[in-house]
Amino acid sequence: MNRTNLLSISAATALALVLGPGTGVAQKTTLKEQLVGTWLVATVDNIRTDGTRFQSLGPNPKGIMMFDADGWFSFQLAQPGRPKFASDNRLQGTAEENKATVQGSLSYYGKYSVDEADRVLHLYIESSSWPNSPAKPPALPERIEAVLQLRE
Repeated sequence: MNRTNLLSISAATALALVLGPGTGVAQKTTLKEQLVGTWLVATVDNIRTDGTRFQSLGPNPKGIMMFDADGWFSFQLAQPGRPKFASDNRLQGTAEENKATVQGSLSYYGKYSVDEADRVLHLYIESSSWPNSPAKPPALPERIEAVLQLRE
């Protein structure tokens, strides 16, 4: 079974999961049940308020998103092809190597809740590789869409 679903992540890190017919999840009744599992990231598009799109980590980012039944999630995303550190030591990167690493990756984890009536998933970030990630989502107009495939 190969499920591909669209997750829309607002800058506020609220997600909406779109599940169409034939996704192979009809036997699961709630959105939360449908989310539980390990998902591979296929694409990520940032969408500005004017509707234009850009891919901050390129057209083929590598990543994974996991949801467990107890309400925890984890998300890791990296731009492929980032330069390796010449020192082969992550603690001894040059300014350029560190900049490429920060701009080419993002990870965070925390708790999630599901609004079953509106079919919306809310993320509550506990920690992130970006120190400015809000624990409570701000009201920002930009959003992110990610296409995920269930890892089997």
